[in-house]
Amino acid sequence: MVLVKNSTLFLHCALKSLTKQTCQVLKNLSSDTMEEIAKQVTINVSHAVEILAAIIIGIAVIKTLLNYVSLFKPSAQKITKEEIRVQFGSSVAVSLELLLGADVLATAIAPSWNDIGKLAAIAVLRTALNYFLEKELKHIHSKI
Repeated sequence: MVLVKNSTLFLHCALKSLTKQTCQVLKNLSSDTMEEIAKQVTINVSHAVEILAAIIIGIAVIKTLLNYVSLFKPSAQKITKEEIRVQFGSSVAVSLELLLGADVLATAIAPSWNDIGKLAAIAVLRTALNYFLEKELKHIHSKI
């Protein structure tokens, strides 16, 4: 294990042209420290993806409300209810995929069987929701 770690660090240092001091710091890091860094990075990325999904849904809700209000205004350019549903549904589909990715990232760090079971249930539900949503969107889009 030590040989593999040292070989990997050597290759990393050689390929990245790191200074000797940086390579020495990398060698001194324990595997526990590296694991903690990886966990923190993964958790932070997972949270960032969840926030991005929430922002997408928030923007989609605001856009849907504005489009819906525009239906009642007498103007030359109107958007149909079906088009509003397609736009909102597309945003929700993207958000569901992002949330599933965030769940996979969050579970990737030393998962327990309980965590894996929860992820499987969430993945099945979100995939089913996304499938039927996409199916309905294609049907509505073909009518437009």
